[in-house]
Amino acid sequence: MNTRYYRFLFLCWMLTVVVGTPAARAQGAGRQRLSSKLGLPLPLKVGARAFRDTKGYRQQGASVRPAREMRYYWNPMTSTWEYPLLFSYTYDDAGRTTQTLSGDSTQGPLGTDRDQLTFDSRGNLTGQLVQIRDTVTAPWINLVRVLWTYDARDRATVVVSQTWVNDAWRTDGGYRATNSYSSAGVLIEEVLEEWAQGAYRLARRNLYALNATNQWSSIIGQRYSNGGWVNDTRIADLVWFDWATELPTSYAEQEWSGTAWETNSLTRAVWQPNGSYQSWDQYFINGQWQDFNHFTVTFDDYGTVLEDTWEQRNNGVWGIERSEQTAVTYTPDGTAALRSELKRYNSMLKAMEKSERHYFFNFVPLATRAKSVTSAAADLYPNPTHATATLVVAVPSAVAAPVPVQVLNNLGQVVQQYQVLPYQGRISVTIDVSALAAGVYVIRLLTPQGPVNKRLVRE
Repeated sequence: MNTRYYRFLFLCWMLTVVVGTPAARAQGAGRQRLSSKLGLPLPLKVGARAFRDTKGYRQQGASVRPAREMRYYWNPMTSTWEYPLLFSYTYDDAGRTTQTLSGDSTQGPLGTDRDQLTFDSRGNLTGQLVQIRDTVTAPWINLVRVLWTYDARDRATVVVSQTWVNDAWRTDGGYRATNSYSSAGVLIEEVLEEWAQGAYRLARRNLYALNATNQWSSIIGQRYSNGGWVNDTRIADLVWFDWATELPTSYAEQEWSGTAWETNSLTRAVWQPNGSYQSWDQYFINGQWQDFNHFTVTFDDYGTVLEDTWEQRNNGVWGIERSEQTAVTYTPDGTAALRSELKRYNSMLKAMEKSERHYFFNFVPLATRAKSVTSAAADLYPNPTHATATLVVAVPSAVAAPVPVQVLNNLGQVVQQYQVLPYQGRISVTIDVSALAAGVYVIRLLTPQGPVNKRLVRE
């Protein structure tokens, strides 16, 4: 494999890391919501809500980040590690990667490929720009970029993929979403338009039914055909392990026959506190429901994917379809990863084989105090409310411990208090004030960066 081939692979990787499918977008191979991983019509999750750096440093509570990484690729023909690539990273105050420079190690840390990411004040990923150059002294040349726009509840409304052609950006693809919410702020409808032949065209609609506790109980996916919406797929009998992070325990996937919904698969999952899980798909075989697909995704307590395996069962025997395994060496205090090695399953050899090796060095400390979280960066809805309101706040990704939430009356007395666990740089908590008297209250979130106060009117 030559230099151009590896460079092509890397550029493709950079795009699929952030642009990919809704399932694979930027979380790495493993950290995917189960429903998205299986290609189901749950809401499209884009931007920082799904973004995850692929470097092997400690994810939770880390105080340092690697400024450099040396990466090698295994050549099975020569049984050697070849073609070293040198990566240089730049971060913002929240520890998010804002720039990656990479190239043949002989070019040094300035690199010949550049990937730049931008985020809004709420932590949403708003842009990715990929540029290349022939040497470190040559000017950067635009290659591709992706742009994101969000609604007030951090769900994507526009995603545009563009290519630099004739000194201008040409739109090659994308989609536009119109999201509708219930009075409790829960998504109930999602209308998607896809970019095709120079214009957005209606493509798909997802309808979300809610149960008594304002959680999705079923989801109907429809496609646009001949001027109208036609039933396509449905997720039914949804049971949640963790509604706040949209992790399902079980559900049925159905298809529309033209007159009725027909179940074609059943899925169940077992989750661990650190996000690891196993899931099984069942199909109706020989007159009974039988396990057919088995997924295993395992994380260590630092948030690194250690295993991502997909198995299928044929004639009663489980066989690996795809698998990745990572071994990580951390510093003694667990502050950062020093080295990681990735193995992938070779279906021809039916064995795991070496694939990539990563070395991390030149660690830099994060800012001792991240940018303050302001009340303006928080959403509280609906407001006024008769019963419940949801508070959503973007916080630095390094915040991992439970955060106190208080409800104060007009005398400054705490009348309710909660503990909420951040998830991927975001805190979301639903507050029930139905038992409180009508009046004005203050919702206070006590983050490590300072308090966040929002005024709430109880009608």
